[in-house]
Amino acid sequence: MLLESLIFALGAIASFFVGGNNISPSLGILVSTNVVKRKAAYFLAALSIFLGASVGGLTMSKSVRGIIEGKEGYTTFIILSVLLSCTAAFFYLNRIGVPSSLTQMLYPSLAVLSLLSREYVYFDWRAFFIALILWILTPGIAIGTVLGLYLWMRRAIHSEARLLRQLRLYKVLILGAGLLNAFVLGANAIGLLASAGSFSTPIYVTLPSYGMAAALGVYVASKKGVLTMGFRLTRLGYLGGVSAVIGSSAVAEVLTLFGIPISVTQTMVGGIIGLGFRGTGQDVKRQILRLMRGWAVSPIFAIIVSIATFGVLKAVLGF
Repeated sequence: MLLESLIFALGAIASFFVGGNNISPSLGILVSTNVVKRKAAYFLAALSIFLGASVGGLTMSKSVRGIIEGKEGYTTFIILSVLLSCTAAFFYLNRIGVPSSLTQMLYPSLAVLSLLSREYVYFDWRAFFIALILWILTPGIAIGTVLGLYLWMRRAIHSEARLLRQLRLYKVLILGAGLLNAFVLGANAIGLLASAGSFSTPIYVTLPSYGMAAALGVYVASKKGVLTMGFRLTRLGYLGGVSAVIGSSAVAEVLTLFGIPISVTQTMVGGIIGLGFRGTGQDVKRQILRLMRGWAVSPIFAIIVSIATFGVLKAVLGF
């Protein structure tokens, strides 16, 4: 009972940090462009991520629960170890203001621990490799999607002769981009954590609970990430920034509907590359390289922490 309670609690804590860490593109574009007041931007982002988790996260209910099964004690240890490693990794990344990918920490950790416990645990390697292939393909898909969206929106907006009409269109697009990104983040990333938490608590409890934790993270733990991915990446220009956010979010949402976990921030960087760094300076390029370093380091860090935690739990409880 204690371990099951810890799984639920760690899932909620991880959701808090994921919400604060990965909300930066959504919240950053709302705050830096000043389309709504700062308090309204935070409220709308928090509400969107909560709704994304509570409603959209249903499609992710089998993303963890459906790929690992076996001896109860071992699966409990594995889920607990993985959630602890993700929480620790996101806490560190949040402190330095670098958005990262939950999927690329959670799935590799699950795979490694399942391999170490292969006599007692079944792991769906087919689902893992499908996700792995899509992690490689989605930045390329995002490049084409964002570039096409950018060219279409530029033509549509510039065809409007009235300046005030153009400004209103920009405002609607920016607001829509921010809210869509937050919703997809809640559906995909928080839905993934809710699936892990459902090993101890029913999914209809973990989804809204973790959504609430993520919404709280938006208010408490998002400042540095907003500065990194929000203000600095909006140097792409309003249209470029909106194209990157909407295009990458749309790609991620399609995969979410099929229950496939994916990194929204990774697809967004693919979209930015698709724009050819149009109008960007060295500062933006440095920020993207910083994000890529975070993606390279965080899975390794998460795997090491999860292995260490798993070993300690087995030793202490005598498995």
